[in-house]
Amino acid sequence: MKKKLKDLWNYFTTYEKVWFFSILIISVIFAFLFPEEDVNGVKFLAVKLNDVDMNELRNLSDDLKSKIGSGVVVLASAMGSDKVNLIVTAT
Repeated sequence: MKKKLKDLWNYFTTYEKVWFFSILIISVIFAFLFPEEDVNGVKFLAVKLNDVDMNELRNLSDDLKSKIGSGVVVLASAMGSDKVNLIVTAT
């Protein structure tokens, strides 16, 4: 088992490893900075960010959904002065 995990880890490029740990670190930081609220028995998490593209918002949303289990995650990112990326997910 240990060898299989090591082989799998070596399969990824350095860029992919850095990306993986970046997402992991961001998820941990969000867990502490933005704890979810309970609204009528439903977990709710809303976060405003700056300059985060839609792909990263989707990845972050998926990570946060798995963290809260059942509930609603709302992420908004201001992209300059004229555009906003918004993602709302529910489980």
